[in-house]
Amino acid sequence: MKAIRLLFAATALAATAAFAHADDRIYVAYLYGGQERPVLGDLDAYGTATVTINAANTGICYSIILHNTVASTAAHIHSGPPQVAGGIALALPVNASIPLRVANCVGAPAALIGSLRAGSQNFYVNVHNAALPGGAARGQLE
Repeated sequence: MKAIRLLFAATALAATAAFAHADDRIYVAYLYGGQERPVLGDLDAYGTATVTINAANTGICYSIILHNTVASTAAHIHSGPPQVAGGIALALPVNASIPLRVANCVGAPAALIGSLRAGSQNFYVNVHNAALPGGAARGQLE
C-alpha cells in the first residue's frame, strides 16, 4: 500500500509540476471508493488528486487520476474531516475519460484558499459518476 501511495504521489506531482511555482502550496489526496461517506463508493476505484494553490492566492490548479470505475461526471473539493460528508467548497470540472485523467486551473474564493492553507486536513476531494452520484471515490487532502 505504501509503494502504491508513493507511486501515485510521484505521478500526481509530476502532473502538476507544469503549474507549480516556488511559493505555491501543493496538497495530495489518495482517492479510494471505501473512503466515501455516508455511502461507500466504488470499492475498486483508486487514484490521486493534487491541489495547488498559487502563490498569488487567486486560484487552484488540480490534477485527478482515477482508475477502475466508470466515466466521471463531476469532482469537488468538500469541507469536512475524515469520515464526514461535508458541503461542496469548489467544483473541479472533469471529463468523462476512463480512466479519468484531468488537469486544470480554476479561480477560487479567498476564504477557501485561506481555509485550505490553515488546515487542508479539513478538506477532501471526491469524484462522482452516474452509477454513484453521491461519490465514487474520496480522499482527504494532505
